[in-house]
Amino acid sequence: MKPIQFLLILVLFFIVYMLRGYNKYVGKALSRVGLLLLVIFLLLAILFPSLLQEIAVSLGVGRGTDLIVYISACSIVALSILILIEAAKTQTLLCVVVREAALHEANSRIHGKS
Repeated sequence: MKPIQFLLILVLFFIVYMLRGYNKYVGKALSRVGLLLLVIFLLLAILFPSLLQEIAVSLGVGRGTDLIVYISACSIVALSILILIEAAKTQTLLCVVVREAALHEANSRIHGKS
C-alpha cells in the first residue's frame, strides 16, 4: 500500500466518523445504505486504482481520474438542486409560521380589548 492510499483511507474514515454524529441530517440526503455503498466504492477506488481505470475505459472515459471528476461534478449539481429545494420548503414553512403567529396575536388583541 502506498502512503497516499493509507492517507486517503484515513481521510475517508474520518469523514465517515464525522458524519456519524449527524445521522438525522445525513439520513435525509443520503441513506445509510447509500453511505455504505459510497464508502465501499471509494475504498475500491483507493485500493485498486486500476479497477477504476478499467471502469472508466469501459464507459468511454479516458482515465479513472476523469470519471471521478465527472461523477463529482454531477453530484455537486444534484446536491445544489436538493439544497435549493430544501431552502424553498423552509422558507415556505417559515412564512406559514410567521403568518399564523401574526394572526394569533391580532386575534388575541381584538378579543382582549372587547
